[in-house]
Amino acid sequence: MIVSGMVGRNVSVPDRVAGAALGAIRIAMLAILLVLVFDRIIPPGREPAFLKGSQWRPVLSSAAQYGLQSLPPAAENYIDRLKRQRRL
Repeated sequence: MIVSGMVGRNVSVPDRVAGAALGAIRIAMLAILLVLVFDRIIPPGREPAFLKGSQWRPVLSSAAQYGLQSLPPAAENYIDRLKRQRRL
């Protein structure tokens, strides 16, 4: 209702394309986050079957590793600490 009040009832094609692009970016970020969690938390050899045969996993995993390297060291240390606590 707020957006409708701001732009009116007619939403243009560029607005719809921009919304679709933002939605696609959100889905990609969620997929990268999911693969990152599986890579960091689940020990090798124990991943679910849907990840073993995935064609997109190498791409998403490399994107996740790139993003992880851009984080401050404290964030990666926190993730590693959570991983060690889970093993205990």
